[in-house]
Amino acid sequence: MAVFAASAPAQTTMVVVYTDAFSNSVSLTLTGTSGSNGVFHVTGVTGTFNGSPVSGPVSGFGSGNFYPNPAVLPANTVDSGFEFETAGAAQVISLYEYNYHGSTGYATSILPSGESGKVTIISDTSPPVTPAPPTSLLTLAALAALACIAGWRKFVVARG
Repeated sequence: MAVFAASAPAQTTMVVVYTDAFSNSVSLTLTGTSGSNGVFHVTGVTGTFNGSPVSGPVSGFGSGNFYPNPAVLPANTVDSGFEFETAGAAQVISLYEYNYHGSTGYATSILPSGESGKVTIISDTSPPVTPAPPTSLLTLAALAALACIAGWRKFVVARG
């Protein structure tokens, strides 16, 4: 009898392109898992900040989340988001979401300069999800495989 363990959520990617209040241009590829309420749990960050390569997330900072729709956050909430850094940790950038006093959106803070301001998301896209085959199709395939094995066994025994 086969025992199946619960599988971990599938890793996927999301591309986020944005500009901020300081005219910085950012393009990120986020790796992570999708959670409830539309949250994307970020486990990897690559991309560019004003053309310089970035990596992340920076461990120990932020919630590690990205919300494609910050309106799903509870009212008067600022989610600490995630942080990434430029080469050599010259700059550490935080991207976070808010739903505060009826206003929703994104913001950034940049260290060591201490700049903080509004972010304009140009696009946030993820690759299309490949649907799992229906269970009935998997069952049919398993039965077909068993029938082939049984038929082959009878053929081998008859020739034997």
